[in-house]
Amino acid sequence: MYFFFCVLLQTTHVHGGFKILGLPQDHVILKDMTIMESFDSAVYGYEGATYMVSNVLCSGCMWGASVDSTSGILHNVVIQDCVMEGIWCLHHGILTLSGEHTSIHNNCAGPDPSHCHAICVESNTLIQLLCNGINNPLLCSSAVTIGGKGKIVVIDGTGTVLKVVYDGQYDV
Repeated sequence: MYFFFCVLLQTTHVHGGFKILGLPQDHVILKDMTIMESFDSAVYGYEGATYMVSNVLCSGCMWGASVDSTSGILHNVVIQDCVMEGIWCLHHGILTLSGEHTSIHNNCAGPDPSHCHAICVESNTLIQLLCNGINNPLLCSSAVTIGGKGKIVVIDGTGTVLKVVYDGQYDV
């Protein structure tokens, strides 16, 4: 496992993205920054290592946050102006969204948005919206389009499913 430590006295802007690899016991934390203009995902968890992203703006990337055969947590993360999906889950990926400032908007900004959804969940994947009494903006936006054959649920602090928002049966 590799560790990177960075102490900055002002604002952190990353032009590019993070591909997170590792073993299942590895956990990567990204926080307090702006990730912009990545030619791939702003944050892409792939096969193993889990991640937590906190207080981050992802803007103008190809995709926002992705999980592929692993899990991730987005807390108070804004994903906006992506060319493709803001959220993309595939191959048994699990992504948990929490925090009253978490927002997924103005994505699918590419030349052909008809084949794009703000949120895409493929078969055997799950997005969990952790509410804990917070009115999550993701649930309130009628502009959010969802596609794929995965599942999106609202959970409480113990992981109990309170509501199924999307069950993979249709495109919203």
